[in-house]
Formats: sequence, C-alpha cells, structure tokens
Amino acid sequence: MSVYRRKGSKVWRFNFWWNGQHVEESTHQSNKRLAQQLEAARKTELAMAKVGIVKPKVPPAFDLAMEQFLAWSKQQHAAHPATTKRYQTSSNALLAFFGKTRLDHVSVDKVNAFVKHRQSGKSKRTKRKLSPAAINRELAAGKAMVNWFIKSEAVAKNPFCLVKLLPEPNEAFTIISYQEQEKYLMAASQPLRDIAILMLETGMRPEEVYRIRCENVHLESGYLFNPHGKTKAANRKIPLTSTAQSVLAFRLASAKGSYLFPKLGDPNSPLPKINQAHNRAVKDAGLRRFRLYD
Repeated sequence: MSVYRRKGSKVWRFNFWWNGQHVEESTHQSNKRLAQQLEAARKTELAMAKVGIVKPKVPPAFDLAMEQFLAWSKQQHAAHPATTKRYQTSSNALLAFFGKTRLDHVSVDKVNAFVKHRQSGKSKRTKRKLSPAAINRELAAGKAMVNWFIKSEAVAKNPFCLVKLLPEPNEAFTIISYQEQEKYLMAASQPLRDIAILMLETGMRPEEVYRIRCENVHLESGYLFNPHGKTKAANRKIPLTSTAQSVLAFRLASAKGSYLFPKLGDPNSPLPKINQAHNRAVKDAGLRRFRLYD
C-alpha cells in the first residue's frame, strides 16, 4: 500500500502508478485502515474500467443537482438572464419539497404530490392561492433540470415529463381607449412613462424596451435594432415614429452607461421590471386593471 500523509495533515492520501498513469488523490480519511481500503477500491475501479466495466454514476441529491443546473444555466443563457432568473425563482418551491431526495428517487408519484402541495399553498408575496401558471413554471424548471442530467447519463428518465401541466385560463387582452391611455401616461412616473410610450409607438415588449442599448439606436436612419428574442422574427429593425425618436433622443442624451433604461444604481445593467410603478399608475389614473404588456 502507498498511503501517506502530508506534513502537518491528518488526512491520508494515496499515490501510485497505473498503466503509466500517475494517480494521486486524497482519501478524506484520518483513519489509515480506511484509507488503505479506499486505495484498493480505486485500483479495482481502474482495473474494471480497463476491461470495459464502468461503475454507474451515483445521481446527486435534488438540491445539489439544482445548484449545478442553475450554475450551468447562468453560463448557457448569459444573453438571456431572465431565463436563469425564472429557473431560480421556480427552484425555491422545488428545493423546499424535494430537498436531499436523490435524483433517481424522484418518482411520478412524488411529482404529483408536489403539485397537490403547491395547489393547497399560497404565494409568499401576494398571500393568494397559487395560479396554475406559477405551478407549471415550477414543473418546467424541474423538467429542464432533470433533462440536463439525463444528457450526462446521471439518470435515465424524467418523471416531470410524465406529469400533466395544469390547465391555464386564457387571459384576454385588455383594450384601453385613447382617453384611458392619456390618463395612464399622465399618472405614470418616469421611467415608466417613456417605456409605455415606446411600447405604444413601436409594439415592443416590456423586456425588449428595458434592454435597449445605446449602440442599437440609429436615430439618423430612423430605426432601432432589437437583437434579443427566442425567435428569428424577434431580432429585427424597428421603424421609429417622431414621438419614439424624441423619447430615444432624450434617453440617449442622459444615458450614463450601456442601457437607456438602467437598473437603479447600475447604469450597465438593464431595468429588471417596473410592475409596481405600472400598478400604481393604473390605480392613480382610476383605470380598470390591465397588464403593462396589454
């Protein structure tokens, strides 16, 4: 046996050569006998691999798996940070329910139990009953995470794929009149007012307006380039009306960083959302409730 301890350390390590390959690893053990057993087990593992016998991977616990998945998503979706943020938000309920359950022990029955648990609960933020859409997003996050581990052959099947999503009510768009539009804009604070004007003038989504970068505004040519979106059609040149050009010109002149609508205190990060300001403007204008996207 060739286990040893480094000077001043209580942990045993092994150090040997195998088919011309140097193998040196920590056993993470302070007991010499256990360390020797681990060294023997490592040599057996190498011998089995040589003849094509590969030891199956042990799936990680759910909480560790989610941590690794979110780290991968942050890097993979660097251009679309909202994707990882959505996974992060949805992961909270999943982690609270599945915790340290090993990934291959997450069954269809357990996922169905999770759905029932969430249906009986309430949102921590609004104190209201959770919507089917919110629960479906949580299921989608679990499904994406397990699929990622299937690719690495850590697990063989995905129980989230076998659970039906909850039916979601179709939310009709609220159509506001020109009079209501004027009341809303009068009640809206900045930067909500400029964001709403650009949405009205260009047809852009809220998130697209939040992420307008200075270099993508071409006032001299009368267009704005939108490089973001999940489809090719979303990446487009957007013609500008005179009203839109006025708002953009003002924003360009006052910009202190990369974005026209920056996050508070960070001019090089886009505004994350503006829902509270929108809800306040709707209330102050005395209007019926509608979504900013409407």
